[in-house]
Amino acid sequence: MMLLLLAQAAAVAPPTGEPVLTLAEVGLHRGRWPFTGYYPDRAVRGGVSAQTTALCRVAAAGALADCRIEAVEAADYGFDQATLKLLAGASTDAVTRGGAPTEGRQLRVSLSFKVTRSGATRVTAR
Repeated sequence: MMLLLLAQAAAVAPPTGEPVLTLAEVGLHRGRWPFTGYYPDRAVRGGVSAQTTALCRVAAAGALADCRIEAVEAADYGFDQATLKLLAGASTDAVTRGGAPTEGRQLRVSLSFKVTRSGATRVTAR
């Protein structure tokens, strides 16, 4: 059990000396995008908007792996699970805008879930 916990911790720890990437440095590409259909039902019915932040490891070819939630507003509405589902099929650039490789680094993604007065939903990444 202890080895499993250590392996999980190592999978999400940023490499030594490498800063965590943000969407200011790399793009986020379609997987399960657009986000239509991933807004939590209970949140839509309640008119609840929220923001989440996740940390993912950039794997080969820019695939996002080992994503975990760092922060979530309105925790009881399923925004954390919606975020993980959305990021499961997403990818990022193989290199940063400055030309540095991204594989093996961490990427922090913030998602904003918003319900409008008309009941329409919108999810944006930043």
